[in-house]
Amino acid sequence: MLLALASTMGYVMLSGVTLQNRSAANQVRLSTADYLAESGLNLAMYYLQHPDLAPILNSSGYWGGTSGDLAISSSIPGTVNVTVTRDATDSWSYEIVCVAKAGTSADTQVTRTTGARVYVRNEFSITKAAAFNTDVTVPAYWTVNGDVWTKGKLGIKKTLGAPVPSVTGAAYCKSWNTGLNYLTPQGGYKAVPNADWPGPSGTNDLNLYNTYTIADTSYSCVTLSGTSLSSVTKNPTVSNPGGVLYKDASSDGPYVLLDNVQIYGTLVVNGDLEISGANIAIYPKTNFPALIVTGTLQIDQPKCSLTANGVCFVGKTVKSSGSTPGLPTDISTFTVNGALVVGATSGSPLASSYNVLTTVTYDPTKAVAPQLSSVQHAACGVSVVRWGLP
Repeated sequence: MLLALASTMGYVMLSGVTLQNRSAANQVRLSTADYLAESGLNLAMYYLQHPDLAPILNSSGYWGGTSGDLAISSSIPGTVNVTVTRDATDSWSYEIVCVAKAGTSADTQVTRTTGARVYVRNEFSITKAAAFNTDVTVPAYWTVNGDVWTKGKLGIKKTLGAPVPSVTGAAYCKSWNTGLNYLTPQGGYKAVPNADWPGPSGTNDLNLYNTYTIADTSYSCVTLSGTSLSSVTKNPTVSNPGGVLYKDASSDGPYVLLDNVQIYGTLVVNGDLEISGANIAIYPKTNFPALIVTGTLQIDQPKCSLTANGVCFVGKTVKSSGSTPGLPTDISTFTVNGALVVGATSGSPLASSYNVLTTVTYDPTKAVAPQLSSVQHAACGVSVVRWGLP
């Protein structure tokens, strides 16, 4: 009887310990499954925000998931299976479903299924010093400090007796001109990774900032009258804190800037703009472009100067007018500290007869205009709309 009682007690104790051990192991696998499931969701959100880093993109241009069970780490006995689906009505909203399995044995394996609905915050992003929508030749007098991007062919052409053009970065293009009088960018030529960038090509997809929002409050621009500006400083106001100045020069243009015009905001010209004075400078507010010209930007000779400290967008062509001055100190100048985008889809974005000393320097702190265009937005963050399965 004593032996039977001792055996029974030993069995009960062993069973209790075994049960506790299995319970502890199940708890570990359950926690592991939870962590794996959330890791799968985070992986999906990371690749939605950084599609260029994803191992593969589907035909719609986003990471569609793991396409099966994926082991996160050799030290963790488990897998995740992630599926990402874009919303048919909103191209920036996605449904993510993740099935995580912890454990290697089928009879003790723990499965956890979770999901999330996320919205990918997006903006028009400018990462190059100069960008074009068609074939472009960088002529004499041009210096681009940074990369150049074009959806077509690129050439950097020197002209006898004129300042030699230069591109200090790389040139991203479909093809390029080589041979006599053509130069190579210092960063070399590279294939265009995305043929749809840089974006706006007309007023339909270009924001003219007639109205805009700051801190969830809407404001309206100030409409300019007359045909020119001269010897004036334009500052933001309480009713126009972005300092946006708008001129419709589509019927009576070009609009002309004369000497000593200082704009602490954004100048938008619907039509052509002519620079016919010296000491002209534009200082935009944060997240606003410096200059938008839907038509042609013309800079006259001699002794004219324009400095745009931000994004400068020109819809058609950048050109000059007048013969080259005899003295180098009399040559007109055009300086962009930020980025230059020319939206023309045909013709010559930069006139071949251009003779204005021009310097475009990419500055990531100034090349910021997230609402410049309604197309070609890039991801800038992810917000969770719903955590869990629908």
